[in-house]
Amino acid sequence: MKKNKIIGLMIVCLFLVFGIFSIPVKAAMTDLSLITTNPGEDSSKEMGLSWQSTAATCTLYYTKASDVNFQNQTVKTISGVKNTVKYSGNDNYYKYDYQLTGLEANTKYIYKVKANSTTSEVFTFKTAGTKGTFNFALIGDIHANASDNALKNAVELIKIGESFTKDSGGLDFVLSQGDLVKYGQRYEDWEQWNKNNYILKNYMFSSCPGNKEYYNTGHDITSYDWFMATFNNPNNGIEALPTIYWFLYDSILFFQMDNINPSEDNYTKEVQNWMANVIQENDGKYQYIILVHHYADFFSESTTSYICDWGDYNETWYKFYDQYDFDFVISGDYHSYARSNQLYNNQVSTDEYKGTVYVTVPMVAPTAYSTNIVSSSVSQIAMWTPNGSATHGASYFKVTKGGLTYYEYGQDGKIYDSVTVKPKHLSEVSLNAMMDTIQIIQNQDKTVNQIYFSPEYNDIVTSVSVRINGTSKSFFYPSRDNQNTFTLPSLNSGDAVALNIKFANGVNKIYNCNYNLLKDYGEIYGFHMEIDNNKVFFKWNADLQNDVVKSFVIEQGTNQIANLSSDKTSFESSDLSLMGKEITFKALTSNNEAVYINNYTYYLLGDFNNDYKIDSKDVDDLSKAYFNKDTKILAHDVDNDYKFDIYDLTLINLKAKGFKDLDTYYKVTFLDINNDIVAVQYVKRGENAQSITLDPVTNYTFIGFDKSLKSIYQDTIIKAKYNIG
Repeated sequence: MKKNKIIGLMIVCLFLVFGIFSIPVKAAMTDLSLITTNPGEDSSKEMGLSWQSTAATCTLYYTKASDVNFQNQTVKTISGVKNTVKYSGNDNYYKYDYQLTGLEANTKYIYKVKANSTTSEVFTFKTAGTKGTFNFALIGDIHANASDNALKNAVELIKIGESFTKDSGGLDFVLSQGDLVKYGQRYEDWEQWNKNNYILKNYMFSSCPGNKEYYNTGHDITSYDWFMATFNNPNNGIEALPTIYWFLYDSILFFQMDNINPSEDNYTKEVQNWMANVIQENDGKYQYIILVHHYADFFSESTTSYICDWGDYNETWYKFYDQYDFDFVISGDYHSYARSNQLYNNQVSTDEYKGTVYVTVPMVAPTAYSTNIVSSSVSQIAMWTPNGSATHGASYFKVTKGGLTYYEYGQDGKIYDSVTVKPKHLSEVSLNAMMDTIQIIQNQDKTVNQIYFSPEYNDIVTSVSVRINGTSKSFFYPSRDNQNTFTLPSLNSGDAVALNIKFANGVNKIYNCNYNLLKDYGEIYGFHMEIDNNKVFFKWNADLQNDVVKSFVIEQGTNQIANLSSDKTSFESSDLSLMGKEITFKALTSNNEAVYINNYTYYLLGDFNNDYKIDSKDVDDLSKAYFNKDTKILAHDVDNDYKFDIYDLTLINLKAKGFKDLDTYYKVTFLDINNDIVAVQYVKRGENAQSITLDPVTNYTFIGFDKSLKSIYQDTIIKAKYNIG
């Protein structure tokens, strides 16, 4: 009996000391914990910050990453909300959710949080750009807890992703499909996930809940409350499933879903209607759609059983994905890898612009397993890990306007799989904007004709085919060759030229022109405005050919300011309000056909540095500001001598259509009550400056600014105004 008592006592000791029966250990919460940067709905201008603290009030400091010493920081005092969600190991904390708004696109920011006497480390994130070119990483199940190295391996995998993308801008953020921790209820698991986490310190992080986030400490799927209490994701899902949300990052529309919730199937129709509305309301803002959820759609158990019974790959969902042209559906859970071919209507798509790629990502193992990915013997599946065995790795996406490429890699730094999908969601606005930049240009002796369009559209133009008088003559491949200027075959007067433009989403558009439009009507050069004796003078030089141009017309809005015969080279007006307003200048034939038309909004046309004269200094300033590549110079090299000079700055060439004015930006400087600079913006000519948020000033009330923020046409200093009290 005594021996039995001793043995019993030893078991109790082991029970208490080592926790071998998984009794939760009550962790002492620090002043600050679980700091995370989550996406804003529009991540180009907003981000969601989340943290927990023992303090009822915290202070947030944030600024641009270039301000490493926080000298121009914004400071916010924030009150927390007393917890309503109890973790095992922590039930006494304040929850903080703060939305950063008014951020600048494509900009790195830093922030830190202070609670009581504790100040956090510095955290970093990058807002979305608008160029459609960026990279992001994807990690699978981690199951972070205090007893293994999974988080360490996750960090190493992300650093490998950084090395893959360092020559194309690096990683912008990190995406997950859930199962970050081992038990959602157990606070020490969340602390382990958050503690010294390189990923959370350096990147915006987006995840959906996995089954582990729902787990209580008894391994039961219980609640999403712990997931919701840990993050600050956009609150834009449906009321019945608050864990689901969407966000835009540059050219991708993301849906983070919850297929763990036991009642999810009851809301399928409501969820699909919600997604359809989001897709339609944001049309034109994205090129790709990615959906992420946890339970797997595909897995590789055998050559005959490959569709996961508990995932969302079924007719109800794949037809929805087909209807709305989803590009990728990402899942995990199975700890094994599987990547489908591009599937449409449950079949391998024969059209590269139709269908969805389904990926079941591998786990991040506590021990770095080898990455075992091979070709699949099943037609729908391209690559997998045979027999469903666990494999280890991570992924990254490379995004361009011309394609979205997925890469799967191992901890050995090798790429094991990749696939590219074409953009299915290029907006009509984007396509028409590209068409508006097309020009037919000639060299100086008029012997060579070229097609030109803006190089920013290279990635979305797959091919340009040229037909002359109905006969196919040549093909060009802008995205393949990274080229935006092409030489046409020789033309004769009267030839009809048709350009068939094929875009990366499969859409074709036709650009028609007639070689007669390229007839040499002469040229106008030195067109500019001057001020003298309270009068506005419009002046130009003209060298006209063939007596075709009969008159010049100057308009402001719908009002005609002047109608002059073609022998005139100047016009004066006492209306000084014309300065800075948009002026339309037309050259007309005898039947009022415009052979030249252009709009101007310069104070003094061509006077880039506003010194009231046009000279070589304007050419130098303009070149430095806008021309750093020969392709850009070519677009404005009017006389085709392969340099940009004063002749190009003032010349109007009547044989070419659509010469576009260069964009001018003005510096807008904001000053606070002490005349210290608090913000600087560069505003496109004629557009509005953006309002800024100023820190409160003791005993003063901010009442506005001393100048209007609208219609900026010059460098401007704007000072904050205050009333006492």
